[in-house]
Amino acid sequence: MCGRYTLTATAEDIQVLFGLEPDAFPKTYAPTYNAAPSQSLLAIIHDGIRSMAGHLDWGFTSLDPRGKSSERVINVRSETVMDKPMFRTPFQHRRLIIPADSYYEWVMTDKGKQPM
Repeated sequence: MCGRYTLTATAEDIQVLFGLEPDAFPKTYAPTYNAAPSQSLLAIIHDGIRSMAGHLDWGFTSLDPRGKSSERVINVRSETVMDKPMFRTPFQHRRLIIPADSYYEWVMTDKGKQPM
């Protein structure tokens, strides 16, 4: 997974593409050119009856043995997803779609950071 992505589609386009009813789409949706970890971003989920869109925070937050939150994790290797307790249950039982138009990483150049 990349560290940044864009979602510039209109609310109407997303609703049509995913077959969402107007009441199943957040009125607070706004396009973004710089979606980043820890932000609240658009996701499509199925509640067992129908698909709906809402905002979810990007990443997993684990708890250490004392019950305190540790840093947010945004990536997991596919070959070890079933070995990691943090990801095992979500991988087996939960699914969602993250709509995106493009993705990119920042690269340092002589002129500073450039999206690539």
